[in-house]
Amino acid sequence: YIYYSKKYNKKLHCIIGEDCDEVVKSKYGKTFGIENTIPGMLYYALIFVYGAAIVLKSKTINTSTFIPLDIISKRVVFWLQQLF
Repeated sequence: YIYYSKKYNKKLHCIIGEDCDEVVKSKYGKTFGIENTIPGMLYYALIFVYGAAIVLKSKTINTSTFIPLDIISKRVVFWLQQLF
């Protein structure tokens, strides 16, 4: 939703506060030149695939490979929070 709104220059609907566009479109909306929505979408896609693999108990997807990715992503987020 946020990526779509930014791409097509639509106004965001804000539940809390008055102007969510101010936050999302500010200089803090990017990290190292990458929009924050991109890694966010990738992370949620990873969680979806991991959850689907658990539900389906698929033998083709080895769920143990997702655990290191999850740990790495959490460490990157923690590092970025400490940096900024």
